[in-house]
Amino acid sequence: MQPGVANVEQEGVTPDRPLRYREEWVTLQDAFGSEEESMAVARFNFTIRFAHESNDAWKVCPVARLKGVT
Repeated sequence: MQPGVANVEQEGVTPDRPLRYREEWVTLQDAFGSEEESMAVARFNFTIRFAHESNDAWKVCPVARLKGVT
């Protein structure tokens, strides 16, 4: 990622506030050869939680509740 990007959660670093994106490293194939290159990608930072999981360590904003069809 670019230096100074403040809204991206980096792996191994515990942020003091919720961040919008998380950093993920992906391997890309060179379009003109057989080389591979590793590149950082910013992904949306969200988690799907189950009702039985504790949310004490999270700042949560429920947006939907899924119910199974019986």
